Amino acid sequence: MQARRWRHHCHRRAGPTGVAGLKLPGVSFRHLPGLASALALVACATVPPEIHDSGIAECRAHFLALDADTATDGIRDAGAYRIPGFPYLRSNRFLSSFSGGLDSARFEAWVEHLRQYGLQSRQSELRNLGSDEVASELRQLDRCGAAWARRDLADPLRRLELQRRSAVPDDYSTLQRMLGLYPLSAPFVKLGAARLQSRVAADFAQPLDALASPGELIRWQAAKAPMASAREIAHWLVQPAPDVLGIPALSEEQWWRMAATYAPVFWIENGGAYDRPGSIGLVNGRAELEPGEPVTYFQPGYTRFAGRVLPQLNYVMWFSERPRQGWLDSYAGRLDGLVWRVTLGLDGMPLFYDTIHPCGCYHQVFPVQELQQRPATDFWQEGVQMPQVAPPGPVALRVRSADHFVRRIVPVAEAAGESRDYQLRDYRDLLSLADGERRRSLFCADGLVCGTERGERFWLWITGVESPGAMRQLGRHATAFVGRRHFDDADLFERLFVAP
Repeated sequence: MQARRWRHHCHRRAGPTGVAGLKLPGVSFRHLPGLASALALVACATVPPEIHDSGIAECRAHFLALDADTATDGIRDAGAYRIPGFPYLRSNRFLSSFSGGLDSARFEAWVEHLRQYGLQSRQSELRNLGSDEVASELRQLDRCGAAWARRDLADPLRRLELQRRSAVPDDYSTLQRMLGLYPLSAPFVKLGAARLQSRVAADFAQPLDALASPGELIRWQAAKAPMASAREIAHWLVQPAPDVLGIPALSEEQWWRMAATYAPVFWIENGGAYDRPGSIGLVNGRAELEPGEPVTYFQPGYTRFAGRVLPQLNYVMWFSERPRQGWLDSYAGRLDGLVWRVTLGLDGMPLFYDTIHPCGCYHQVFPVQELQQRPATDFWQEGVQMPQVAPPGPVALRVRSADHFVRRIVPVAEAAGESRDYQLRDYRDLLSLADGERRRSLFCADGLVCGTERGERFWLWITGVESPGAMRQLGRHATAFVGRRHFDDADLFERLFVAP
């Protein structure tokens, strides 16, 4: 490990190459020699400037060597954005939303969040590289990265450059949209989305006892764990005081207590093995579901609404497949799942629920109170479906067999049936899974779960979404086929609702 991490890759190799937005069904540009060479030169152009301080220069070489190794081995964390020219920092859509109009104190706080996020992202990469001393490596990167940041960002031009470069690129390919004649095709895609939303609305309009199920309904609930009251959570959000960016200082223990408090009950129609949740493993690089160990993976996050920073609780449950429901079912394939998110208000109570499948498809929002929706004025932006106002108190999700659509949000007391427990587990576990004698992420370098492609990609590529229907990593979910929207957009709820 020590020998690997000090190599300077720009003089030796460019690593695996590929161009975002150039992937089309059956077409691969990644092995064109000329393009590879060009990309190598571009990559080196974004390397930070040389430093004459020997300690900082050594730190710089350390970061660049790690980046070279993770690129070569194909083990980069695709959910964290590498800011070009600033390898000691990484960004996401929430953090990049703070990049403008920062005074000195807010800029320093912002950089520290970017730096800590980068260290968190590198943890799984170090494990996948085979490091035997991940904690020690991270401490070394923390110390030298902090010193490098102070030196590098003392330059006002570098500060401006960082603010310009920190924006996370969207997950849409303009080239694919151009080739797919997007202005002509988008109205038809939008019409198809509207028809699906009409069918979903009709399903939600049925009485609860009229919803058919192919088998018994099973309540999957989180195993008992320390929880917190809404009053405790509200206190945590203000004590200690949020930093100058308004981001609460929540400990890992507090996050997990909140996760246990609001962990959903999945009330699932049981039509076969494909409706039973499990844990994810890798066998020869192929993702496999282990049904004997039901798990829901948890990841904390933040969003912005009404001028405040609000905590978000992300829960991901996986199933072995979406089975075929006809010989031309283009939506079927290996692995399926459900992402459930709880956005908490400053009172410690849920303000919004929303859900997608791990492909980014079927985004639905369930406000917990009646809020004024902003009118849809942009024809070129697909709307988000809001089929129901969620009931107060603990809720259960009625989940349909096979396609795993959410059919209703009900009070937990109304979800009758056999109860079984699932375990809450850290979503970051998916970024470093044992695969024989080595470790790899569930997600490939582009953020997709390789081998989960769906037939729909052969016509929906015109929307600019890479491999529509394939499972993908949190932070890489485009949720609209018309327009541009992401599950983790920091202003998502600002765009949907008028703040009370």
